[in-house]
Amino acid sequence: MRMIFTCEHDGPFNKVNQRLHYETMSVTLPEILEDFELFLKGAGFNFDGHVDIVSLRDLYDGLTPEEQLSVPDYYDEILDLDRYGDKYAD
Repeated sequence: MRMIFTCEHDGPFNKVNQRLHYETMSVTLPEILEDFELFLKGAGFNFDGHVDIVSLRDLYDGLTPEEQLSVPDYYDEILDLDRYGDKYAD
């Protein structure tokens, strides 16, 4: 299976300033997640930890109902990449 990850950073006047294209022939899920993590880091995202698939059930295990309400809900959140401006542009 061929997977392609693409990231574009807009420059002035909405022209594409920087484009990162990452292609992989990974087959297993752990390989795909590792390649996607490398892609994110190459695109300028800086994070500690690893990309993984997590069940929501794992987030709630052992929490009281009150604590469960404090777990962030990211389903409706849109990642605002514009807040970084030209920080990662060439």
